[in-house]
Amino acid sequence: MKPVKNFVLIGLTLFIVTGCDELIKKNVDVPITFEVFQEIDKQETNEQNPTFSFEGYFDILSHPDVANAIGTPDKIKKIKITKIQYEFRNFEGDVDAVINGKIYLPEEKSVSDPSPEYYTYSIPPVKVAESVLLKELYTLDGYFNKVNDYLTETTVFEYSFHGYSSHYPVNFYMVLHVSATVSVEASIDYKGNYN
Repeated sequence: MKPVKNFVLIGLTLFIVTGCDELIKKNVDVPITFEVFQEIDKQETNEQNPTFSFEGYFDILSHPDVANAIGTPDKIKKIKITKIQYEFRNFEGDVDAVINGKIYLPEEKSVSDPSPEYYTYSIPPVKVAESVLLKELYTLDGYFNKVNDYLTETTVFEYSFHGYSSHYPVNFYMVLHVSATVSVEASIDYKGNYN
């Protein structure tokens, strides 16, 4: 009887040890935050309200938390923006300058046209020197569902801003703070490490 008990005990031990080396595939939500920023430098011109614009992007796959959780981009199941905030920094220029404009985020591509449609978020007038001094943070209110669909498809957060200043010269940075959740299919070992 003793040899049977030993055999069962050894078999059970081998099963547990080898079973623990297997990877589990699981959908995991990876919360991420990132900042994108642009310098706005509008010097004296003859225009009544000098306009400015800029555009940029952030590759979600370059975020270290996302890169750690996935092996390939096809593991991303969904990207969902949870919040976008913006602020102004490092102002120089006419302290009476009031800035306003619009932020554009791509939301979807049509079958007939590969160029995306854009969702527009209005930026109400802001006395930028005062905003920088008080370190004010503003929240972008709006609908992100179609933006999320585009982001899931491309994995690149693209943005543009078009605005104007009531006075010049002005020089400052506009910073977007983006919070998102990236749902990925991850392979996890028994210790909870991504593989």
